Amino acid sequence: MATLSTNQNLLSPLNFKFEIPRTPNFNVAVTGISIPSLTLNNSNGVQTPFNKINIPGDHLEYADIIAKFRIDEDMYSYFEIFDWMVSVGFPVNFASPGSVSITSTAGLGEFSDATLTILNSRTEPKIRVSFLDVYPNLLDVVPFDAQAADVNYVECNVTFKTRQFTYARI
Repeated sequence: MATLSTNQNLLSPLNFKFEIPRTPNFNVAVTGISIPSLTLNNSNGVQTPFNKINIPGDHLEYADIIAKFRIDEDMYSYFEIFDWMVSVGFPVNFASPGSVSITSTAGLGEFSDATLTILNSRTEPKIRVSFLDVYPNLLDVVPFDAQAADVNYVECNVTFKTRQFTYARI
């Protein structure tokens, strides 16, 4: 049975923390994150003489996590993600420096869990969203523009895949 909330405060998009244990510099640079969409597949349904009746399926599909982050001038936040992708992707050969050895245990270093902590209006933790088996699969461009009128600090997007996510009230 659903619980009726008595809290009338609205959720602020400013109050969150996103953390991946293997990326401490990236964690402090995150400026935006979205809880990904969730899709429940449909079964083939039941055909009647008048129309098809849809029936919920039994498989969930988790969309990508997209995070926006600022890049520090030493680019630590960027290169943490870059190095993670290179260590999984074998860009040169099977023994690329920093890459997972082809003889290593399957899954070593490829995945990490991630946590989104949603804070209330008093910046106290209220909800924890846990993402399981996260890995980066797209690191966006790093834009430079010598013609900009003002200093707009460089931001970049990274897209993560996840096996699933759950939540807990704190």
